[in-house]
Amino acid sequence: MNIKILPLGVAVCLSMSAPLSAAVNTISAGVSTGYEYFDRNYDNSNSPDDDDYSRLRVSPFITIISETERQSLDFTYAPSFWYDFDESEDDIDHKLSLEYLRMLTRYWNVSLADNLSITDEFNSYSPTTDPETGDIVSGGPGADVAGDTLRDQNGRRRYTNNSLSLGTMYTYYEDSSVSFDYVWAILRNDSDYSGSDYQDYDKHDFGLTVNHKINSKWRVTTSAGFIRGLYDSVENDSGSAIPADSDDVDEYRGSLSLNYRLNPLHALSGAYSYNLSDYDSNLRSDSEIHNVTLGWVWDVSPRLNLSFGAGPSYSKQDGQSGNWGSNENFGLNYTLEKGSVGLTAAHGFRFDNFDGTDQKGSTEFWNMQTSLQHAFTEYISGSAYASFAKEDSDESSENGTPSGFETVNSKVYATGLSVNYRFLEDYTAGISYGFVHYTSGNNEDDYDDHRASVTISYENELFQW
Repeated sequence: MNIKILPLGVAVCLSMSAPLSAAVNTISAGVSTGYEYFDRNYDNSNSPDDDDYSRLRVSPFITIISETERQSLDFTYAPSFWYDFDESEDDIDHKLSLEYLRMLTRYWNVSLADNLSITDEFNSYSPTTDPETGDIVSGGPGADVAGDTLRDQNGRRRYTNNSLSLGTMYTYYEDSSVSFDYVWAILRNDSDYSGSDYQDYDKHDFGLTVNHKINSKWRVTTSAGFIRGLYDSVENDSGSAIPADSDDVDEYRGSLSLNYRLNPLHALSGAYSYNLSDYDSNLRSDSEIHNVTLGWVWDVSPRLNLSFGAGPSYSKQDGQSGNWGSNENFGLNYTLEKGSVGLTAAHGFRFDNFDGTDQKGSTEFWNMQTSLQHAFTEYISGSAYASFAKEDSDESSENGTPSGFETVNSKVYATGLSVNYRFLEDYTAGISYGFVHYTSGNNEDDYDDHRASVTISYENELFQW
């Protein structure tokens, strides 16, 4: 992807905002500096140790926010300069985010968003939390909040990941709307790692959603989507592409859910979802997944919220007999006087076609996440998390027959904690530690990760007009 698209998009959004003199514009900036340490120990003593690093990092950032009655713009750019003492080398990471929303009429809006990351950072496996409330994101019964996570089990590499999205929504009735979204996501791995198991791709995602309020108690939501995934061609020993072994894939999805508000404290739901992966390669068998989920959301109190979901699942690969299973999920968020506690657990089936590796197919997963946030004093706060994930992935064995499958098993245990101290109003000092233990069917790939960081940051609102 041509990165010139990013500043062009910012310029377009700013020019659209300029004519509206009633805008409230805010510019904030800051800088973070600190030391970070990462150590990965493989069980196999012959595995490379070039994943380790010991770095000094300086990260300035700037945020521009512009708001009017009809539109809003939120732009953040954060380059990160680092020096690695282990490798005696330096580089610059980049993170950029852009969100733009414009109301064309009272009932119709359009949106633009872009998120760019150029880095070699590993996954932290910490739970996803709401930045406003700190609550752990559970998604509710039948909802899939996993998304596409780039895997790092094959070692550290530098990559560019960008997601550009365009959307529009029209409210045609009270609390009822129809929306269309297009997302273009790219992954580009550093050329130095072209011989690894990581793989570049372009992902084009089209989605349509209709959310209809029947009355004060009943609501129905239906959605449909299509994804076209384009991967780099697989090369043979002579370096020429093998068209028949293309990893390109089409994904189709559809869902229907019915929600009933029983009373102010209880809500019931029923949902059905369908997913299909259609691979271009004859060496990969097409797969489909059906899920039916019955759910219950219980607002126990203003501080405690619970959600439950369960139902049958059916998965099938071409050339294989279908398998019946189940899907379950649970979510809990509890607000403390000076913090919050969150817990989620889920089991089900999904496709992992966009995790950045050459491994593709359907996956049966189990995961559990918990998080704790607490403010010890007005200036000192802390957080901690723990997570567990187990995956059984059905992948083509590349033996030249569509019916050849192998099951890859893996488990990930992760935990971490951090403490922050705010001082002199605009300054924050922080210390964090994280640990990851990964095991798989291949013992040579097993490893432990240790990561720690000490940072001091400054942030302040510079201008507002």
